[in-house]
Formats: sequence, C-alpha cells, structure tokens
Amino acid sequence: QEPDFEEQGHIHQTADQNALKEAGLDQLKLGDVVALADTDSSWNHGYLRGSVAIGVVGQGDSPRSGYGPGLTVIMTSAIGGINPVVTSGVNVKDIFGLKV
Repeated sequence: QEPDFEEQGHIHQTADQNALKEAGLDQLKLGDVVALADTDSSWNHGYLRGSVAIGVVGQGDSPRSGYGPGLTVIMTSAIGGINPVVTSGVNVKDIFGLKV
C-alpha cells in the first residue's frame, strides 16, 4: 500500500514555555531541518529506540489544543541508517538558496 502523504505530519505540543526554552525549541523557525531521536516514521509515527527521523518545521507553535510545532518527516531510519550532526541554523531556504 502506498503511504498517504497527507497524513505524514508530526505534531508536537506543550503548554510549558519554560520546557520549550530549556530544550531550545522556542527558537524553531519555519523551514528548520530537525532530527528526532528514537522516532520511526516508516509506516506511522512512533517511538522506536535507536531510530531517527529527519523533518522540516512546517507549522509554528500554538496555544490552541492540537496545534504546533509541526514537522513534515522527509526521511526516517528504523535501524540507525541516519547519523544526524547538530548544526545550528539549518533551514531549507539556505539549503536551496531561497530569498525570503
């Protein structure tokens, strides 16, 4: 069965602004490329120790229930095939040379 790409969003939400700041998530911008440790999105989104998913931020944070920050997963590996390197400021606009 082909994946339903309309259902590939990954939404995370917290009302704890201090927790967001401590994790550095209060600085996320649309288009940022992020890695999610222990997250497998091969068939559905879920916890899997040792897996990695790479996503692009496509939705900002929101106090409204069920919204924000949202990621579109662009690649995932359940078996350690992705080894992310922490690099600040990686955004699709820079990768593709877009002027915003």
